[in-house]
Amino acid sequence: MLLKPFPWCRRRPKIEFRYGGRLGVALMLVASVLVAGCGPGSNDPVVFSGTLEDQLGQPASGATVVLEAYDSRDVPAGAEPPVVFTAETTSADNGQFEFRFFPPEELVRATAPHGGLVNFSATARMPDRDTVWAFNLVREVGLEGWADTATPIRWRPSP
Repeated sequence: MLLKPFPWCRRRPKIEFRYGGRLGVALMLVASVLVAGCGPGSNDPVVFSGTLEDQLGQPASGATVVLEAYDSRDVPAGAEPPVVFTAETTSADNGQFEFRFFPPEELVRATAPHGGLVNFSATARMPDRDTVWAFNLVREVGLEGWADTATPIRWRPSP
C-alpha cells in the first residue's frame, strides 16, 4: 500500500510517547500511519530541477545527478569544505530531473551560522560516456522550509 503525504504535513513530526498500556499502543499505531504519510513525495518543495542536454541539445537520459551541500565555515583557503548533505537521482527519458525535499535537520544546523544560506554543488554523469555536467547554486532555508523558489535550468555539459 502506497501512502501519499497529507496536504497538512510540513515535515516528519517528532513524537514522544508517555502513555503505556493499550492507549499507548493505539497512539503509536495512529502516529506511525501519520508519520508514514509525511515522507518525501510530490508535495515536497522542489530544491533543484532541470533538463540535461548533450552537446547537440538532445535530452540526456539515464544520467546520475548528485546534489551536495557544503559547510564552508572555518575552511582555510584552498581546502575542500566538508559535505554535510548528499542526494542522488537519475534523469528521465526526456532528460528531466528534480530533487524534492524540505531542509533536513543536519542542513539547517550547518547553515544557521550563514544566515540560512546553503551552498549546493550539482554534478551529473552519463554512465556510458565521459559527459559531465557541473553547476553551483545557493538556496536559503526559511522558518517553514525553503525561503526562496527553485528555478528550473536547461543544463549542457561542462566544456
